[in-house]
Amino acid sequence: MTVREVINRIIEKTGMEPLPQDKTCDQLMTGSPDTEVTKIVTTFMATAEVIKKAIEIGANMIITHEPTWFTGADNTDWLENDPVYHKKKELIDKHNIAIWRFHDHMHMGCEDGIYRGFDMEMGWNNYR
Repeated sequence: MTVREVINRIIEKTGMEPLPQDKTCDQLMTGSPDTEVTKIVTTFMATAEVIKKAIEIGANMIITHEPTWFTGADNTDWLENDPVYHKKKELIDKHNIAIWRFHDHMHMGCEDGIYRGFDMEMGWNNYR
């Protein structure tokens, strides 16, 4: 299964139509949509530690809820001289890691996935 196929299936599971690319932060931040996925890591934030763990277990796709590049829109123009950005990007590129941000569709689907997960973890889903 490719990165694109994984993304499409996840969005389909939200029960909503895919948002227009210019209206969402749910973007492929690194990697190619045509990459064949070996393993997937999910995380709230794709920190260097998470990226290293993904590499360690042989995963080449990370699905993150929060930004990869430090701002909500994940713009990188302002980071061209930032050594932290360059080290993180170098690590990602060296290991061909695809990072997809899954934020808007998760919150806007037929049920907010973040709140559902929190309710389940806390045992609160019986009190909804």
